Amino acid sequence: GTPEWPWKGRNSMYRYHIEDPIHFQKSIKVTIEHGHANKLSNDYSSTAYWYQTEPHRPFPPLPTVRYRLPRPLAQG
Repeated sequence: GTPEWPWKGRNSMYRYHIEDPIHFQKSIKVTIEHGHANKLSNDYSSTAYWYQTEPHRPFPPLPTVRYRLPRPLAQG
């Protein structure tokens, strides 16, 4: 779906997978096409939510903050 508001240079889209979940066993790769043959250099981002069922094995520790910060944009 797309929220209805006047376009100001940004888009927001969402999709719920309640009736049609995407099943996977170990990992999943999701990509976003941007332009014909993926030739545009637009800035895209996404958010995914994981709902864990119990019980589960302990998760590994998170990396330090330094490794979790976004990388700076390339200049040039």
